[in-house]
Amino acid sequence: MRASTKSRQAIAEELAKRIGRGVSVESLNKWASEAEYERRLPADCVLPLSEILADDSLQRLVLTPHM
Repeated sequence: MRASTKSRQAIAEELAKRIGRGVSVESLNKWASEAEYERRLPADCVLPLSEILADDSLQRLVLTPHM
């Protein structure tokens, strides 16, 4: 998200539209934080977030080579 030209607010709003439920900037911050212990990104957010950010590194991280 750091490299995106979109604000976190814009990312949260677009993600919320795509997944059909609310997403806050605070949730994005928790998911992105290296210091946050509970930073579990819901699986249904991986593809839309990757598309919004135009970055597939998140998808490549969570998909195993044998899938």
